Amino acid sequence: MKSFFFTLTLSFLTISFLTAQTGILTGTITDTDGEPLPAATLQVQDNGVFTDMDGVYSMELEAGDYEVVCTFIGYSSKRVKVTIVAGQTTTLNISLAETATLLNTATVTSGKFEKPLGEVTVSLEVIKPALLESTNATAVDQVLEKIPGVNIIDGQANIRGGSGFSYGAGSRV
Repeated sequence: MKSFFFTLTLSFLTISFLTAQTGILTGTITDTDGEPLPAATLQVQDNGVFTDMDGVYSMELEAGDYEVVCTFIGYSSKRVKVTIVAGQTTTLNISLAETATLLNTATVTSGKFEKPLGEVTVSLEVIKPALLESTNATAVDQVLEKIPGVNIIDGQANIRGGSGFSYGAGSRV
């Protein structure tokens, strides 16, 4: 019975010793105006956490030196070195700066195959100012009727004849 209590006491001491090897990293992630960034990510080696709605995070780490990487969509990422001391809470508040990223042009077309915008066949006609001045038009469709190859039927543009024309949908080519 004495050996059972000795083993039990030794187990509790070992567990408390092992848990004392960790520390807590906590803090807030904000933008440059001090506004919290909810769902920002904080990564330390293979571990990571998200901030809550107030931009607050907390994670338990083993004692040692770490490089913390903080990211949020639309903001520049930040790398910070931090030292975690066993049994202590380390506070690390991070402020991220906004970045503007120009995205590529989005092209929306319908068809069976994908084509870059430069390869799409389109019809183009330039309306010259002389045409506008020579006709006594009061509406755009009256001017469009004067362009060769364009017919207006019930307010729908028909380009180069009736093939491919669908009432209510118009003609693409």
